Amino acid sequence: MNTVTDNLGVGRVTLIDGFLDERECEFICEELDFAFWRPSRVVNRNFDDELVYFHSSQRTSQSTDQQWFSAELDASVGGIERRACKLLGIDLANLERWQAVRYRNRGRFRLHHDAGLFAGDPEGERVVTLLLYLKTPLEGGDTVFPELGIRVPAVAGRLAVWTNLNADGMADPVMRHAAQPVRRGGKTVLTTWSRQHPVRKEDS
Repeated sequence: MNTVTDNLGVGRVTLIDGFLDERECEFICEELDFAFWRPSRVVNRNFDDELVYFHSSQRTSQSTDQQWFSAELDASVGGIERRACKLLGIDLANLERWQAVRYRNRGRFRLHHDAGLFAGDPEGERVVTLLLYLKTPLEGGDTVFPELGIRVPAVAGRLAVWTNLNADGMADPVMRHAAQPVRRGGKTVLTTWSRQHPVRKEDS
């Protein structure tokens, strides 16, 4: 049963504990072992206002995309996103495809914002972030929002959700966040974003 444990920061970050059970988390992590992993990248815009992806010491982790998921994992993720969209009132057609990220010893993602670069895209900005923890590190790995004074421990099965934009559609600076270094063990997450306009044209 899903439990909304907190609506932190005056409604800014919602935590839903038990969104996945232990068996579901283990299944996804096992299936992800067969995905194609590569060093994670960060994104910015160049002088021609084009999105560019590059490696940076700001982000030390490994990533894989839904295109590399097995058929069994893809079906499982389909069920997860339908549950999440129904629970949160999000249009499935506006969801980006999922990414998986794993952090090993000292893996981190320094302070960053999920929105602010995509307003010119046909799909618009990233309105909502959905972050699903699959593996609990032995130590470290919290998601922190310094401007809000919020610290979210990485607990397997927990879904963290937050809105990235102000009412005017601009990136809200207080929603900058960081994945703190994993000190012991490892952390694995699934993440996606809901955009302002449909991403999955075939699903709309």
